[in-house]
Amino acid sequence: MSDTKPSNFSIPFKCSACGKDYKLVSLHPLSALLKCEACGKTYNLLTLNPLWMLRQLKTLGAICLMGMTLLTCVDVGCRYLGHPILGSVEIIGFLATLTAATALPYTHQIKAHIGVEVLVRLFSSRTQAIIDICTGILSLILFGLVTWQMTDYAYTLQESGEVSMNLQFPEYMIVYVVAFCFLVFFLMILQDILQHIETLKGKQ
Repeated sequence: MSDTKPSNFSIPFKCSACGKDYKLVSLHPLSALLKCEACGKTYNLLTLNPLWMLRQLKTLGAICLMGMTLLTCVDVGCRYLGHPILGSVEIIGFLATLTAATALPYTHQIKAHIGVEVLVRLFSSRTQAIIDICTGILSLILFGLVTWQMTDYAYTLQESGEVSMNLQFPEYMIVYVVAFCFLVFFLMILQDILQHIETLKGKQ
């Protein structure tokens, strides 16, 4: 029986320890552990999959934003010439919805949502962790309900066969994508809660 050699594949990743963009090299194909070439910190491949998904959603959101901007500019010019683009308002609305939904998980990941911490940061790190857990649980409940209702609404639209007014585009497809983005956001909140609990345990 021959020895298993470490695989040579590598993927780009931003290390949470050193904060720099380095490649993570596989330590062993069976253990699925990755190691940062810069600081030596190891990661489990399972924890990288959500980050990969966030990048795809971020890219999709950027494409939707660029498409919305381009379509708006072209439509303004066409309207000036007396030939507006059919369904441009609907398409822009769809793209705007997708832009906001796909950006939500990534924005949460990089902690770019607005937060008021003037009072909270005066507390000890343990108290801050407790507050983060409480707010995380409330957010988890809220976005869990939102995800459920969005999915149910998309299914209702699919069953009714409702389409947009001008393009006759099935709107349930957009709602399903938005529901999926909320699901990813829901899972990220759950992950944050678990991390805060681990942090709280370490401070006891």
